[in-house]
Amino acid sequence: MRKLLILALAAVVCLPAPVLRAAEPTVELRIKAIKDLLPLAEYLGDLAGQGEQAEQGAKFVEAMAGKKGVIEGIDITKPIGFYATMTPAVIDSPMVVLVPVGDEKAFLNLLTGKLNLTPDKGEDDIYSINVPGVPPKVYFKFHKGYVGVTVHNKAALEGNAILDPKEFFAKPESAILALSVHLDRIPMEVRKTVLGQLELKLADEKAKPAKTPVESKAKALALDATYDGVAAILGDGKTASLKLNIDPKTDDIGLEFSFGGKPSTDLNKLLAGYSGRKAVAPTAAAKDAIVSLAVNVQVPDGMKKKYGELVDLLIAEGLENAKGNDRDAAKKVFDALEPSLKSGILELGAALTPTADGKHEVLAALRVASGKGIEALLKEFAPLIPEGQAKVKFDVEKIGAANLHEIVPPVQAEAERLFGASRLWLSTADDLLVVGFAPGNAAVKKLAAAPAGTTPILAFETSVARLMPIVEPQTKAEIFKVLNQEVFADGKPAGKDTITLNVTGGEELKVNFSIKGRAAKFLALLQKKKAES
Repeated sequence: MRKLLILALAAVVCLPAPVLRAAEPTVELRIKAIKDLLPLAEYLGDLAGQGEQAEQGAKFVEAMAGKKGVIEGIDITKPIGFYATMTPAVIDSPMVVLVPVGDEKAFLNLLTGKLNLTPDKGEDDIYSINVPGVPPKVYFKFHKGYVGVTVHNKAALEGNAILDPKEFFAKPESAILALSVHLDRIPMEVRKTVLGQLELKLADEKAKPAKTPVESKAKALALDATYDGVAAILGDGKTASLKLNIDPKTDDIGLEFSFGGKPSTDLNKLLAGYSGRKAVAPTAAAKDAIVSLAVNVQVPDGMKKKYGELVDLLIAEGLENAKGNDRDAAKKVFDALEPSLKSGILELGAALTPTADGKHEVLAALRVASGKGIEALLKEFAPLIPEGQAKVKFDVEKIGAANLHEIVPPVQAEAERLFGASRLWLSTADDLLVVGFAPGNAAVKKLAAAPAGTTPILAFETSVARLMPIVEPQTKAEIFKVLNQEVFADGKPAGKDTITLNVTGGEELKVNFSIKGRAAKFLALLQKKKAES
């Protein structure tokens, strides 16, 4: 305990720095008050199977704090903070930890008593401590209900250099932890140095020999994209933030990342372009899906030329590697796929859904640039399918401008278990392919006729309790039944066991990951029961 408290006081290490006003820190971190974290500790403890211990620990902390909410001088009713202001030299950047203090005398007694340290009060009411095992000196200063702690950098606490805690925590924050990095406050000298070093390293990577022209082109494209991305972030980026959210009432545990560009910059326009963007490939996420996925991305305009050259090289290499009669077949395949590949657009909707008879069906919609060419290729190659491998029926039905085809695959035990007597249905339009693996074609027809709709950059969701029996068929069904009863009060996981990931554009790029607490508990108990059995 003593060592942990000493390390908490040490916090950060940096060299002496001049007095700098930290009114606009480069990095800001805010953490909820300890008192607010106690119920969350109980909630997380319960999910981990340690609910009783977590509850006892929370009650012990509350008892120690008493009515005033103070333990060893530390106020557990106020949030904790950290900020750093980056300087051109970086190494001398002022960094300060803000710890709420309800009793200054008790806090000093903690240092001199339990921690056996000797604070020395100097000018401007700044204390210094020599901490064993920590080379630099630790400095701290009581300031408006908080103690500001820094290492080596005494100037960070002098005069107006230290921030007013009321201003720092003025904006209400619901997240358990909120981290912000203000990219536009990074000194220009630092940005130039980072880009210069990055350029040198990427140039070294480019200079390394590649096995094939395709590998060389792909590597160059990836390295150029890396440099352009970092340059855009450092040059046009404004703020990047990361938040941890835990809500016992809704049973949600989530991470939220957001990143925005400066107004009217190319980066800002790029992100804005993904707001409300239509997708030809409709989302295949049916109601009550076990797994659903939607993707809507494209190669940036500035990289389309190089991307096209890479596709050309891939095709050329594929043709070169084809032998004999295979070369003609390979050319036909590449001719059919080339327009879609060169478009640089990936629009995809897919879903795994349950059926009324306890089986499953798969649906997927994919944007293409020459669906009719792909259809013609399939019709040409279908007669070459060996006897007994699959039966193909083309043009079994018309769906607007699309044609519906039926493929009956050979019977396989695992497919029969999951999907029953299903067959592959394929709908081909000039700009859209729809595939379904199901007994009937109703879902494929519905998806093929669906209009284009607004789709985010990425949307993913899965039902953990229903997915695990599919991906782990070796686990006894009885185990999953027991888990459903243990984890979900009514034994019904629907809507209470999800994992979601969403990426959206607009004024900011936002990435939201969320997992239901009971989904996490289900996975933890599953691993435990598997180990026991």
